[in-house]
Amino acid sequence: MSVTSEENSTIQLRTIRETLKGLSGGPAPAFGLGAAVVWAIGTAEAYMHVKPDKLGSSWRFCARYGLAQIIPSLIWGTQPATLIAELTHTPVTNLFHEKSLPCNRVLNVTRLTALRGAIAGSVLLSQVIAIMSVGFAAQTAYEER
Repeated sequence: MSVTSEENSTIQLRTIRETLKGLSGGPAPAFGLGAAVVWAIGTAEAYMHVKPDKLGSSWRFCARYGLAQIIPSLIWGTQPATLIAELTHTPVTNLFHEKSLPCNRVLNVTRLTALRGAIAGSVLLSQVIAIMSVGFAAQTAYEER
């Protein structure tokens, strides 16, 4: 049995529609919430890198740092603060040098990094797998028809 290109397009549209329907109440909102939590933790982590007298002028750096940490967090990685500062045109003088970060801030950064990695590695990764399974299930359902 041969499938015409029009029938194939219809099948693809139905698969996409069913996938989106399956995501709306399940893994997609959980993934979004998980990503927002990882971003917030990354943003708090960024504030640990900024000198106290430069906090007000470094908000863009902090927000971008949090965003840049979402994907690396899946594998317990971190983008360097100096790299994000360069991308956001934040003077590196606003940041503590990595080797001169005060001890209490080093401990806070370590705790936040561990928390960020744990949440991303469990919550986000499980939601990615759930999202993929919804898509595969919708595709399989329409292939069987």
